Amino acid sequence: MSRKRENFEKNRNGANAGLNENTERVGKNENSLNTGSSVETEVANKNLTNSGFYGETVNPAVSEGNFPKLDKNAFEHVGKNIEHSMSIARPSISYAQDAWRRFRQNRVALAGLIFVLIMVLGSIFVPLLSPMPIDQQNLEYTYVKPMTYAPDLNHMFIFGTDNLGRDLWVRTWYGARISLSIGILAALISVLIGVPYGGISGYSGGTVDIIMMRIVEIVSGIPYMILVILFLVVLPRGYLTIVAAMSIVIWTSPARLVRAQVLQLKGQEFILAAKTLGASTGRIISKHLIPNSLGVVVIQMTMTIPSAIFSEAFLSYIGIGIQPPMASWGTLARDGVQIFQLNPWVMFIPATFICLTMLSLNLIGDALRNALDPKLRR
Repeated sequence: MSRKRENFEKNRNGANAGLNENTERVGKNENSLNTGSSVETEVANKNLTNSGFYGETVNPAVSEGNFPKLDKNAFEHVGKNIEHSMSIARPSISYAQDAWRRFRQNRVALAGLIFVLIMVLGSIFVPLLSPMPIDQQNLEYTYVKPMTYAPDLNHMFIFGTDNLGRDLWVRTWYGARISLSIGILAALISVLIGVPYGGISGYSGGTVDIIMMRIVEIVSGIPYMILVILFLVVLPRGYLTIVAAMSIVIWTSPARLVRAQVLQLKGQEFILAAKTLGASTGRIISKHLIPNSLGVVVIQMTMTIPSAIFSEAFLSYIGIGIQPPMASWGTLARDGVQIFQLNPWVMFIPATFICLTMLSLNLIGDALRNALDPKLRR
């Protein structure tokens, strides 16, 4: 046991001696590192003192705080440029100008607008300037193909003729006049009814709002086309009957939109200021609330017009819309279906006009929704 004890003590003393030696070496290395870093710091401070920002040599007098005096003749007095200071980097534009700028950026919608303008102008002037009336019959030229020249009539049938030899070019443009006018009139009348109705309902609130909105829900709950067909069955068939029947039904959409806008706006500060100044309810609705809701009204109109055009075409197609000898796109499509397999162009031409017009109006409505949104203004 004594020998083992002695060996254990020797091994422990040797381990402690080795540990102390390693500790002394680490201490020496740390001292050498600290000495080197301090020397480098002094050199760096000296270089920064005697050099500029990009290494340029600085005058020792300047480094000590003795700055040299500058010659006044080395400088030129510029003065104030009032015109430049008053100029605006970005020109100020109105809300309408900004909306038109954003609308023009949508090339597809701009092409749709150009197409609709062509349709409107063509429907006005083509039937007036054409030498062939819309109801003139040429029985020797029935169902002629498009771009057929009649030498005895000295006339070119651009879209061909129908079963009575009537010029489809003139009848298509005349049908555009009927269809577009029905759509535009129905949309305008629905707006004239729905906008005041929704404004009064939203601003009044309470019992008045509840009663007025229940009426809207009753009208909206009945299918749209069933109501229109019911009116056309009861009333005499004709152009004005179709316009009135559509307007009586579709006014509920703008009424709901305007009511929602009025509920959002009537708590704003400018409405409270108008009330404080003694403005009447009618003036607040007509001068403040409705003008601030016109954005959604315009968008709703662009969506209502293609719907009304399609409804008129459908009613004329089933035989309760526009009656002969008047022509609309719906009546032309109905006549073309009967001989579709033999003369397909008779139906394809009005159907193409209906599709392109509805597509263009929907694209215009989508672009107006983005252009009239104040949140997207930059």
